[in-house]
Amino acid sequence: MPDSYLDQDVAIAGSSAKAAYFAGEGSASLKASGVVTSFEGIVGALPENVKVVFAEDCEGHCRALALTGRELITDDGHAGLDATFYHKRDASGNYTAPAENFLLDNTDTLMNDSDIFFTSDEWYLVLRGKLRPQERKTTFRFASPWRRRGDSFFGDETEEEMGDFEMQAGKAYDIRLECSDLTGPADGDEKVVPNSHIGMRLHGYPLPEEEEGIKEAVELAKSADAVVVVVGLNGDWESEGYDRKTMYTG
Repeated sequence: MPDSYLDQDVAIAGSSAKAAYFAGEGSASLKASGVVTSFEGIVGALPENVKVVFAEDCEGHCRALALTGRELITDDGHAGLDATFYHKRDASGNYTAPAENFLLDNTDTLMNDSDIFFTSDEWYLVLRGKLRPQERKTTFRFASPWRRRGDSFFGDETEEEMGDFEMQAGKAYDIRLECSDLTGPADGDEKVVPNSHIGMRLHGYPLPEEEEGIKEAVELAKSADAVVVVVGLNGDWESEGYDRKTMYTG
């Protein structure tokens, strides 16, 4: 960053500024031990006396953003979700004794290293936790799997179905997700084929008012001495075995 910025008011804009992007999609995806967002890096590099303002402007992602430990918390205060594998479930929906427990801190993941995949033809995964409170009343958009075949996870993925709900300021909301290898086929599939692994996405994000967001970004840019706009083509626009038709993000 130029030295001339170090004694000026700086405006940071762009939906990618506070997103934790660090790798591509598919086989190029990585699990980072730590992530510094562009916003955090810029603010950390500036002297404390520099005033920094931020505007998201509008959405810049393809899929809804993966929920991580930044947004999720367990009942006992760990970042992420409590995950439990089970072998069986009866007709009343009750599970057998847990087969494996672990902490899941990234809900965009391909899991194929658990013993349960090699010792049982039937298994269930239950995720439990909370969505961290928002500072203000927010409309939050969730993306959940649907019965249409997608292009991620080697063609095993189903397309996202969006749903919105209103979060009150300061309130944490319970999350429970259940899945199994015995899930029925997506629309158009000829038969059910149990998977030997599990790939999953639990995505969501606060829904911005895009027109107002763009106006806010413009006004903040006018009032600042310097403006940093963070944009880019990120891994959520890519998938395994898929060739992009254009380099534009939207």
